[in-house]
Amino acid sequence: MSNKQDSPRAIASKRICFVAFLGLIITAALSAQAQTYTILYSFQGGPNGTGPYADLIGDQDGNLYGTTAFGGTFEGGTVFKMNSDGMKIVLYSFYGITGDGNTPLAGLTRDLTSP
Repeated sequence: MSNKQDSPRAIASKRICFVAFLGLIITAALSAQAQTYTILYSFQGGPNGTGPYADLIGDQDGNLYGTTAFGGTFEGGTVFKMNSDGMKIVLYSFYGITGDGNTPLAGLTRDLTSP
């Protein structure tokens, strides 16, 4: 076995290779994390609702369901369905101060007992 030490030039070359390898790994990791999002619907207020703050839930057909905190027919918020074609349908408009709820900031809960 030889105890030969690397020259300064060899050490510099190894460092450059290590930094380049590290750069490739970081670039690959960042690329793997990159995501592309698509806007399905822009809430404009009024009868269609505005302020969808909570998470959505989906069904087996690809429909998404959620709530808006404001807007709707009575300005108390809505429950909506977005079908897989991107069409939004208001399922319910909250009356607000009349007792059926107002400004729903939470999402919907799935009924797991139904088929």
